[in-house]
Amino acid sequence: MGVISEETILDINLETLSQQGGFIAHGGMEALEQDISKFMVDSLQRSDAYTRLNIPNRRAVIVTGVAGSGKKSIVRTCCRKVGLRMFPLSLARTLSDREIMESNQATDLSYIHIVFERALQSAPSAVILQDLDIIAKDRGVDSTLQSNTVSILCQEMERASQAHGVFVFVISKHRGNLPEVFQKQDLIQQEFHLPIPVKTQRQVMLEGLLNHMANNSSQRNDVITSIASSAAQRTSGYVAKDLRNLCRSALLHSLRDKGQNKETKADSGKLTQLLTGSSISPATGALDETVTENACEDSGRIQTLPCWEDFVYAIETSKPSQQIEFESLATPRGRSDYGGYASLKRRVLRTILWPITNPETFKRMGVRPPMGLLLYGPSGCVKTMLVQTLASQSNMNFIPVKGPEIFSKYLGETEATLRRLFVMARQIAPCILFFDEMDSIGSKRGWGGDADSHGSNGVSERVLSTLLNEMDGVEERAGVFVIGCTNQPGAMDDALLRPGRLDQLIYVGYPTFQD
Repeated sequence: MGVISEETILDINLETLSQQGGFIAHGGMEALEQDISKFMVDSLQRSDAYTRLNIPNRRAVIVTGVAGSGKKSIVRTCCRKVGLRMFPLSLARTLSDREIMESNQATDLSYIHIVFERALQSAPSAVILQDLDIIAKDRGVDSTLQSNTVSILCQEMERASQAHGVFVFVISKHRGNLPEVFQKQDLIQQEFHLPIPVKTQRQVMLEGLLNHMANNSSQRNDVITSIASSAAQRTSGYVAKDLRNLCRSALLHSLRDKGQNKETKADSGKLTQLLTGSSISPATGALDETVTENACEDSGRIQTLPCWEDFVYAIETSKPSQQIEFESLATPRGRSDYGGYASLKRRVLRTILWPITNPETFKRMGVRPPMGLLLYGPSGCVKTMLVQTLASQSNMNFIPVKGPEIFSKYLGETEATLRRLFVMARQIAPCILFFDEMDSIGSKRGWGGDADSHGSNGVSERVLSTLLNEMDGVEERAGVFVIGCTNQPGAMDDALLRPGRLDQLIYVGYPTFQD
């Protein structure tokens, strides 16, 4: 029995005192949550079997995903389910003082040892390691600090692997961002990836969140379902953090708007009660208690209440964090901006929208939906404007690409850019990936033998090969619709026009007298 004195250190780990009540399930991510929980349970309950069979008991895990997707939150949820004490360790906080002081004597990293020691003494437990990428070689960290940090982390993780019931969770955007030693499978054996939520997951997330705050009141189900479905349809590429910011923007817009009528207020009052003063998990992209700052201290003082129009404004003025590298919103255009070609518009719109809005119909009939479209015809017939107009009306994300501009003077950079375009399109699906002047990147192999042609050094062949691989779905591209435009259809490689690629060809000719 000890005596508490002035030198006694009281350690209160707030991670283990988090309230379990009020947590909303990760919308549509329950399968991943179950996989992580099952992994931990198997490791704890079957440790003897691992020992008998001389199989390493994997307890070092990396959880990857884009920023704001809820990686740390889902790890916390799984740890609470299994009953693990959590010990967070942020390298950014641990090393910030030394980096500010520009110290070259960075040998005192005892805090890392202390965190792991506490986890060992509190087993079953988990160390949640963040910001490991800041000690990668290309991040400008002092070499001495970097080597010492890597060394002590390797030692502590090896020590934790020898103990029973101690897990190490590494949180990172991508495994390739980590220092080389942590990219090896023998140190971090298991990897879980948190994907960007698709439409159904976003809808489940929003419905579960709003139903929870409404206490499952049947009177509000229609409002909740309508808002969740409509918002999910128009928030492609949004992750948890983006959805939280979207709700904040809608609520703040409602406070600024002074022109709502009483009928709108009556309908939107329900949604205000759902959003005001609610505590929502970061994993669901929800609001927290401070979402409205001091503007909503008293709901009775709110003169303007959020309605669907406020969410429309928020969606139109916000961008998901995954749309930073490439422009992915179509220029707003209406049908009046592009007169004529009525039957052509309807045909193109059906080709684009039906596979997205009615996938069950295609599946039930056993018909593979079209995945690509080629518009060809004379120059000046506004093929590009037609695509922009229909993309704007469809509310799908839109990534326009100028074919000739994709080429780079650096070896392999063109192919890498093309792959990034498809990766981005998959992340923000449903998405239209539009290639203008597509004949420049999809020309026939061996087309043009002059010294200045791209084909002379194999660039065109490599780009075409990359394009075909991406369109063939080496990785699943469900929800990604590829549209190409050209005024030289004869220059296009035949392989691009096969089923599953640009399988719909539509001629855009000169306008008739009626057009």
